[in-house]
Amino acid sequence: MTSTPTSKYHVPELTQDDVPGGACCVDETTFATQFPSYLESYIRSIWPAVEMVLKQHQLTGKLDLMEGSMTVATTRRTWDPYSIVKARDFIRLLARNVPLAQAQKIFQTEITCDIIPISLKGKSTRRFVKRRDRLVGPQGSDTKGTGNTHGLLRSCAGENSCGYGSCKRLSTGPQDC
Repeated sequence: MTSTPTSKYHVPELTQDDVPGGACCVDETTFATQFPSYLESYIRSIWPAVEMVLKQHQLTGKLDLMEGSMTVATTRRTWDPYSIVKARDFIRLLARNVPLAQAQKIFQTEITCDIIPISLKGKSTRRFVKRRDRLVGPQGSDTKGTGNTHGLLRSCAGENSCGYGSCKRLSTGPQDC
């Protein structure tokens, strides 16, 4: 539920002019996530674009191919305190093979993401495969249809489903299947 500017519950959007001195973070805050080895070449190829996206929000990123990890950190110029949480979600989506063009949408104000384990819902592998097939649909038609009708994007990789969009009930889709 989005409040209107005339509503008493309306919270104005934070801008760089609202932060005195231009910086809000005193210490450095970092988040790291690991990615599977089969994504190493993909991550390496998109990393310059990832750094450009992070630089737009006054954040830094570090890629460690030996460990297979990505790290994001605040800088002295970071003015939005919530941008580090969005950056954490950004690298989590990249580590789960979400395309860069879709993952960078997480920096928009009303976009959130959730990573839902779909393998823990049942004990048999056969049920897991059926659940995953129902989520994806033939040639990805269910995933595309959900994105077109609800503005909710979803990708399945391995035993997890990544959902991201403006929908508040993000995790109910995979649980219902």
